[in-house]
Amino acid sequence: MKVRSAAVALGVAVVASCRGPDALPPPGGQAPEDAGFANLEAVTIMGYTGPQEDPVISPDGQHLFFDSHDDSSMGSSLFWADLIDYKTFQFMGEVQGVNFPGEMTLRGNHDLAHDFFFVSTKFLTPCGMMAHGQFDNGVVTAIASVRGICAAAAPAGDINVTFDVAVTPDGGTLYFSESVVNNTGPQTLADRDGVEECRRELHAASRLRRDLSKCE
Repeated sequence: MKVRSAAVALGVAVVASCRGPDALPPPGGQAPEDAGFANLEAVTIMGYTGPQEDPVISPDGQHLFFDSHDDSSMGSSLFWADLIDYKTFQFMGEVQGVNFPGEMTLRGNHDLAHDFFFVSTKFLTPCGMMAHGQFDNGVVTAIASVRGICAAAAPAGDINVTFDVAVTPDGGTLYFSESVVNNTGPQTLADRDGVEECRRELHAASRLRRDLSKCE
């Protein structure tokens, strides 16, 4: 399994074309003509009216994963919805097994083998806060920390965390980003390569539910 780090933006929008990286308009504002996307259409999640952030489509195109993080509190949860049509989904509830009271859980998705990767403060260590398990019909089991990737040491008083996780459909590559966080919020993002051989072992081990301690 290859590992690459990147500041990955995992937003989902229904668009006809993309023209560039220009910023989106402020809430309630109108997009300028060169905003970067054309023919934007709102995505509807039937049965859900709460905060919606970090949306991701499953590799088979049948599920939408998103979280309730809105910067107003530390707690957030991962949810999922079933595809109705290209811009409409039916809310299915929380992704069971990955949400924890008082913790922040974000950015979930799985590969075609249903190996589910997500970020949660429940698994925060000096190395990061990524976890994975096996997704089946809205439930994730056999959850464990992702090992073999460790953030660089943060300055004194700060925390260096790994998040924005994304796995490719074939499960062969994991993308992530690192951020130094202090009491004023994220400060920097740094690209970082993981230990590729160890990550290949982790990928195989996760499929077979073997001990992953060798990748610590």
